Amino acid sequence: MTVETLNAQATDLPDLTDLLACPSCKVKLAMVRGELKCIACQSRYPILEGGIVSFTGDLDAGFDHRWAMHPKPQKTTDGVFEQKTGWTGRRLAGQTVLDAGCGCGRFTREALLQGAKVVAMDVSVHGLRATIQNAPEGLRENLLPVQASLLNPPLREGCLDSAFSIGVLHHTSDPAAAFLAISRAVGSGGEIAVWVYSKPTDDRWLPAMELLHEITKACPPEALHAAFKKHALQVRESYAGEWSPLAQILRISNSPDPEECISDTFDWHTPQYRTWHTADEVQEWFTAAGIDVTRIGDFPVSVSGTKK
Repeated sequence: MTVETLNAQATDLPDLTDLLACPSCKVKLAMVRGELKCIACQSRYPILEGGIVSFTGDLDAGFDHRWAMHPKPQKTTDGVFEQKTGWTGRRLAGQTVLDAGCGCGRFTREALLQGAKVVAMDVSVHGLRATIQNAPEGLRENLLPVQASLLNPPLREGCLDSAFSIGVLHHTSDPAAAFLAISRAVGSGGEIAVWVYSKPTDDRWLPAMELLHEITKACPPEALHAAFKKHALQVRESYAGEWSPLAQILRISNSPDPEECISDTFDWHTPQYRTWHTADEVQEWFTAAGIDVTRIGDFPVSVSGTKK
């Protein structure tokens, strides 16, 4: 029996949940006794507290700990979404949009305020719980929180109007594959915008940065967070605004807000994966996915495009 036939036979689910598909079979899901069930392979996916649909138990423990300790979005969110996507005004009004790697919902909130319905996807349950809490109360019905891997998103092909991923793809094991996977869920004419870490033009300090990252990512998240909570603010003050070689390697956040300084510094050092990219490389991802690049942003590396 074909996927198309199975999808035609599936029980229709309400609203945003109808976008979901089994990550293994890509077949629509049916609601069975409070959880979602694939009508092809019979796999079951629980619905957690808060309406989070869970497709994976795998997560980056560091990020999960970050959102448990710092569930509030950064205060510097205003303007960052537009800066990194190029989407102005109410560009997303009336659209169904994917926030690929939503974290605590910093940019999910922006999309909801623009008038979009948002599938907020992340592997961190603490992040998704924060996303729900940080969504505007009157707009939470337009939010579908999904715990899933970006490398195998449980979405039907072409079901979305747009998708964005800001500061996340470089924290996956294969950024190009993750981009291709989420792009398949965007329909013809839909827009995609991403921002990833830019490869330094002066890479003399990269070996030292990578050495330190090998150490910090092996630390228990609780111990690493405690260290930054104890020392990050003092180190930030000692920099006195200078971007010295030591500052480049240690990468202590210069946020004037104490909580943001600790949270952002922890975010930099804790992830299991951290890669660097160029605009040319990211444009190749777009081309391989059949997406016309429409914008290379001034904030490197931010790229937007439209699916053919």
